[in-house]
Amino acid sequence: MSPRLFFFLAALSFTAPAFAQPSARMSAEARARFEAGGRFYGLRRFDDAAREFQTAFALSGNAAVLFNLGRALEDGDHLEEALAAYQRFDRESPASFDRAPLRERIAAVQARLAAPRPARPAEPARPAEPARPVEPARPIVVVPPPRVVAPPPPSRALPLGLMIGGGAALAGSLALGASVMATDGELSDACPGGLCPAPGRDDDVASGRTRAIVADVLGGVGVAALAVGVVLWIVRAPRTPARTALVFTGRGASAEVSF
Repeated sequence: MSPRLFFFLAALSFTAPAFAQPSARMSAEARARFEAGGRFYGLRRFDDAAREFQTAFALSGNAAVLFNLGRALEDGDHLEEALAAYQRFDRESPASFDRAPLRERIAAVQARLAAPRPARPAEPARPAEPARPVEPARPIVVVPPPRVVAPPPPSRALPLGLMIGGGAALAGSLALGASVMATDGELSDACPGGLCPAPGRDDDVASGRTRAIVADVLGGVGVAALAVGVVLWIVRAPRTPARTALVFTGRGASAEVSF
């Protein structure tokens, strides 16, 4: 398109009456969009020019912008959209407008649409990749594990000593308890007229109380020592170590088997 025709349409698009009157702010924005489309068209950036012209038309509603939109679409090789823009401009532009340039552009676009377009060359077929040879299955090899010397089992002397000591403490507690009970019965029988303790038996009463306390202490210590000894005896029991072997399944893979 010649610069004279382009600027003539630019002036017409913002001086002729529009079908929908925009606000002042919208008119200024539409003018900025239209001028941006002209700059893009001069730089042969036809897609960007068409986008700006389309926005200018949407903001202003001025049919004169459609001719510029159609020209940008035509030069950008969007022929169907260009023909639609030209035909809409033909319908909506004032009757006084000179339609000779418009008829020329419509005929040129229709001729290009009717002409057969060259088909794209088919891409050459890619050669088939050769089949990869199948690796033969490797035999399964069982490798015995290295001989491991088991560490000596933990000593069980400590739990045995605790159980023996605890049993002895319990036996001593029971013996002292029996003697305290015997002394208590003897003192009860010797009480004259139900008066206890009997005169002259205070030492026997004190001795019985002491032995009773010692019996209780020995009993508690014996039960604790016996319980700890039993637990240690169980924990330190010798265990049979598990045997493992490495099994090679082929392709570098292996698995560890316990038995």
